[in-house]
Amino acid sequence: TITAVPPATTPWKAGTKARLRATVQSRDYTNALSFYSDDASVIDIYPGGFYEVTGAAADTATITIRDEDAGTSVTVPVVVTA
Repeated sequence: TITAVPPATTPWKAGTKARLRATVQSRDYTNALSFYSDDASVIDIYPGGFYEVTGAAADTATITIRDEDAGTSVTVPVVVTA
């Protein structure tokens, strides 16, 4: 089971850069997981869970965190404020 650890600050504002963390069975495995954004015009995800909010206007996107070995995933909704 993957659990996303929400960013310290919400809502997410345009221009924000940080790292999304996740745990697998109560251990931090952020570097062993794959992170995907369904809309790079709202939020870009880089290897290791680093992200940049790229949207300049209020919008929404979804981040998918996938454990490729276990074949499990979790989604995290992102609501960007201008």
